[in-house]
Amino acid sequence: PPFDLLFIPILLALDLCLLGFMFGAVMLLQDKQNNTIAALRVTPATAWDYLGAKLLVNLGLSALNLLVLVGVAAPAFVLEPLLWLLVLLACMGMTALGMAIAVFIRSIAQFFYPLMLVGLLASTPLYMVFEPTAALSWTRALPTYQLLFGSEALLFAGDPALVAEALIYLGCFALVATLLCTALVHARLLRPA
Repeated sequence: PPFDLLFIPILLALDLCLLGFMFGAVMLLQDKQNNTIAALRVTPATAWDYLGAKLLVNLGLSALNLLVLVGVAAPAFVLEPLLWLLVLLACMGMTALGMAIAVFIRSIAQFFYPLMLVGLLASTPLYMVFEPTAALSWTRALPTYQLLFGSEALLFAGDPALVAEALIYLGCFALVATLLCTALVHARLLRPA
């Protein structure tokens, strides 16, 4: 692909995944600091209700970001439904992962270190775009890898096997991260004290 279009999968993988991770965690940490979580304990709301509301907000922001990013850079790709599915699954999983980690953290300031660690790990596959010989097998387990190379295969290479692999992986990742986050929010935050 042309050099400028090559940045679409890179920005999707890095920007949208890390924003989902960060926004999910920050929303939960703000709710903890504002005692919103304590107030939720006395309502009939469940952990899934809470997580679903946060996911809906984040997926809406991700969809808007995707629309602007792809709409400006390559408007023809905006109508690709599999691209939307790849991005929203990755963002859902990363948002839930951020919230699951935030369950164990007390403040937004303490979240800086996990954010840096996840940011460094998540950005590792990006080096392989420009230096394919540096491919590390463990990076295939990262959602950013799957989103980066899945969207690249979808938009430029036309490789349905890579797209299917990315969709399956990101679907499983989103499901596991969401279930884990729901269980942690229920067990650690919403149970009556």
